[in-house]
Amino acid sequence: MNFFTNVNIPSGTTEIKDYSFKFCPLTTISLPNSLQKIGREAFYGCNYLQLSSLPEGLTEISKHAFSSCFSFETIKFGANLNTIGEQAFYNCTGLTTVRFKGTPSTIQYNAFASCAKLTDIYVPWAEGAVANAP
Repeated sequence: MNFFTNVNIPSGTTEIKDYSFKFCPLTTISLPNSLQKIGREAFYGCNYLQLSSLPEGLTEISKHAFSSCFSFETIKFGANLNTIGEQAFYNCTGLTTVRFKGTPSTIQYNAFASCAKLTDIYVPWAEGAVANAP
């Protein structure tokens, strides 16, 4: 099976549209700091995608944006993130740690559902991991 080894989203891009990379066999992607929104199911089913941090400019992650991205282990959210959509990280079975730099105003229903290994959530308003998370 052939995989894309790296995809670079151009600087100045502000949005990745709905379904853009759905089921694409990506392994890595470079996201610019200008990125503000990741659309619905944009990376759904990208099973091999390695991603550890999201751009500082990102304000919205839509519904199912990263569902079934099995290779995620740690995700770091920038300070500007405002909204995490419904089931945005659903079934990210490799995800163990989530780190927030800021305080999102909305984390929708089941944003991290079926992330069985997710045990550590770090937030700027608490010391260490959030107890009994998720």
